[in-house]
Amino acid sequence: MPPNATEVNTALHSCEKNALYNSKQLNTKTKSPNVHVEMVKEIISKIPQRGYVNKSYPTPVETMPRLSSKILEDGPTLYVKRDDMLPLAGGGSKTRKLDFLVQEAIDQGADVLITCGAVQSNHCRLTASAAAREGLECYILLEERVPGSYSKDAGGNNYIFSLLGAKQIPVPEGGIAPVQEELVAKLEAEGKK
Repeated sequence: MPPNATEVNTALHSCEKNALYNSKQLNTKTKSPNVHVEMVKEIISKIPQRGYVNKSYPTPVETMPRLSSKILEDGPTLYVKRDDMLPLAGGGSKTRKLDFLVQEAIDQGADVLITCGAVQSNHCRLTASAAAREGLECYILLEERVPGSYSKDAGGNNYIFSLLGAKQIPVPEGGIAPVQEELVAKLEAEGKK
C-alpha cells in the first residue's frame, strides 16, 4: 500500500531538516549540501503516478551558452531542463505535479477535476489537458488579479481551456474559496465526485 499524505509529509520534513543541518556543514571545495536525495527518491517512488512523466526517457538538460555569456560574464554556465517537452498541452514542470494528483483523483473515483489559477494560468491549461486525456470533466476558477482581465474570447490559455472542454468560471481576486465551495456542493448534489 502506498504511503498516505501524512507519511509522505513527515518523511519529507525529516529530509528537509537533515538538509538544513547538512547545508550548514558544506564542503567548502564542492559547496554542495548532502540533501538525502536517495531518501526523497525512495519516498516519491512509492506514490502512485499516472505516467505523464516517463522515467525511462527524461527530458533533456541543455546549456544556454548565449544567455550565460551575455548576462553572467565570467560566471557559471546556465542550463535549462526542457520540461516543455513533457505531454499535456505544452508540457512544463506542472506536469510533474499533475502526474501524482491526477492519479490520486482517479484512485478516489473522481469524475471531475477542479482547479484555480490566474486568468492565463499554465497550471490550469495542463489540468484541463489532463482532464481531457482522462475523460474527466474540468472546472477552472480563474482569479482576476487585475480587475476586468478575464475575457471569454481571449486567446492564449483561455482559448486552449475551451478547446480542451474545461468550464471557465471567472472569480474576483480573493474570491476563490466561496466559489469553489459552492461549485463542489453543486457537483456533489448532481452525484459527481
